[in-house]
Order: sequence, then C-alpha cells, then structure tokens
Amino acid sequence: MIQETYITLDETTDFILMYRYEYAYLLVRETKEEIYLGNFYGNPTCGLISKSNDWCVVCGATFVIWTKNEIVEIVDNDISYIFEVRQTDKNKVELLIDPWAENAAIWEFDIMTKEKYKIKDFPNYKNKEYTDNLEW
Repeated sequence: MIQETYITLDETTDFILMYRYEYAYLLVRETKEEIYLGNFYGNPTCGLISKSNDWCVVCGATFVIWTKNEIVEIVDNDISYIFEVRQTDKNKVELLIDPWAENAAIWEFDIMTKEKYKIKDFPNYKNKEYTDNLEW
C-alpha cells in the first residue's frame, strides 16, 4: 500500500482511517496491517476512530462499524447518506444525515447495541448552497 494515495478520514496514535476511491481501510500503525472496511458508493464522506481506539465508523451512502470483534454494515434508510459524524460518549456517535435532503436529521447511534435514536430534524440547510462547513 502506498499511503500517500489514500485520503485520511481520521487518525490516532494506533490507527489511520482512510479510503482510496470507494474502498475504506483501517491501517494499524504498529504492524502496517490494512483492515478492509468496505466499498462505499460515491466515496465515504466522513469517518471517526473512537478516543479509546476500540472502534471506528466510516460513513457515506452506507454506514460501517469496525470493532475488535467484527465489521458490520448498518443498512437503515433513516441513517444512510451520513454527511458528518462526531463522538458524544464512550460508545455513542451523532450522525448528521445529508443536510440538503428531505430527511435531514441528527441521530444518536450506540456502537455496541446498534440502537438509534432521532435527536431532531435538521432543516437548517435545505434550499441553501452546498458548504463543507456546517454548524450542527
């Protein structure tokens, strides 16, 4: 692997979360092992490695979770086309669903239980120009 050809989504002292074209990988820094996380239609839009290095997520049209025990693709229309992600608790993230879509919303997702909870609709950017810098 030539790391320079990849786009980095997130990194910690232990891992680098990255993609090339539509394929996402988690690189283990110590061993240089590449863990294949999946194929993303239209490239991943964001990703996050947990503060504890116990899990990571890669988001876009699909939603993939890596833990030390498994790699799971979450197939759920409510939480597809994720635009941004942020960690809010040890095993929880907030997901911002495409802010220009009809179903734009912020969801909370528990990485371990796979439970979701809709925090609120997010109409703030509907009918506005695209921007990479969102306030949510």
